[in-house]
Amino acid sequence: EDIERNESEIVYGEQRGNHSLNVYYNGKVGKWELDFNADGLWNKTTGHTVSDENTWSGVENDIRDVRTENINRNTLLATKLVAGHPFAGGMMYIGGEASVNTSNNGHTDESGFTKNDESKIRESIFSGFAEDRRRIAFIDAVAGLRYEHVKSDYYLYGVFQREQSRRYSDLFPSLSLSAKTGKVYMQLSYSNDIRRPAYSDLSSAVTYINRYTYEGGNPYLRSTYTRNV
Repeated sequence: EDIERNESEIVYGEQRGNHSLNVYYNGKVGKWELDFNADGLWNKTTGHTVSDENTWSGVENDIRDVRTENINRNTLLATKLVAGHPFAGGMMYIGGEASVNTSNNGHTDESGFTKNDESKIRESIFSGFAEDRRRIAFIDAVAGLRYEHVKSDYYLYGVFQREQSRRYSDLFPSLSLSAKTGKVYMQLSYSNDIRRPAYSDLSSAVTYINRYTYEGGNPYLRSTYTRNV
């Protein structure tokens, strides 16, 4: 019978630096309702991991000293404007938003158990939308339409990777009908949205957990579309 015993002592240290900026306005100009905001975010996270892993078995004794460094830098600039105005007995809202985000990830393994990695994702999102709210007889109706264009560029060691980069152009309609009769409240709604992979899920870096477990992302992941009724 083979018996193996594994002991690991892991020391992790992290340094963070964060800066953020927000500007907003909410008010009325004539019959127009205006809601504007703009955000900026800059952060850097540096993590150092030292793992002393000792394995004893009836076959061999193995000692591993694993030292890694991960550096993550992110910048985000985003703005959004929504304007509302009475329209044909209801309320019409129109607006747009834009954001530019850059995520830099660097992984260094001094021990050589995993490969060094340096990747960058530069993503820009531009969208326009309109929403109409009104009451028709005893029904409250909200109908909306959103157009979104996403450009996501992936770089590995500063070289553009076409296959891992993404382009999305989508329309997202939504509709909600609600009514109340006596003590009964009824609602019917439809929406279409998208969920994109997190930047950590797209990272090509492989992290050493122990001799049997390695953890990494997949830069080929695609977005998931959801339709709800």
